[in-house]
Amino acid sequence: MVWYEHENPNGSVVWSTRIRLAANLASSPFPARLTSSGREEAANKIKN
Repeated sequence: MVWYEHENPNGSVVWSTRIRLAANLASSPFPARLTSSGREEAANKIKN
């Protein structure tokens, strides 16, 4: 039996989900792979 099938002594359970969609700039890697200077360059491209 999984945890959410057990009776909760406090009453109710709140479920929360999040979906995220991210895209990269054509000349830049995804944000997780950017260096600090790459982040600055990407930010400048977006601002300008």
